[in-house]
Amino acid sequence: MAFAMLVVMGVGVAVQGSYGLGFAFVVAGLAGGVGAAVIAVSVWRARLAGHRVVRISMGVAAVVVLLAGVVLAPGGIDRGFVMVVSALLALLLAMFALLAGDRAR
Repeated sequence: MAFAMLVVMGVGVAVQGSYGLGFAFVVAGLAGGVGAAVIAVSVWRARLAGHRVVRISMGVAAVVVLLAGVVLAPGGIDRGFVMVVSALLALLLAMFALLAGDRAR
């Protein structure tokens, strides 16, 4: 649900003209949602082989979020804010990719 909220918020922000922040939210929401769903299904079925590909894909998406936030950030006073929020989203997505789905052995 949180990832869907990120996508909806990103679309709303992009419609208002802040493409850097909107794109970062949409990519983070989509990558996190799809990654979480795939990891949850693979853990539920006790198949851990797909985790590596999903986690690498989420890591790549985190890099895209960071780069998009820097490249698409508006000029002026909002530039730093958009870059920091994008970096925070990228960090959280990368942390989720590293920690999601692990089971105690």
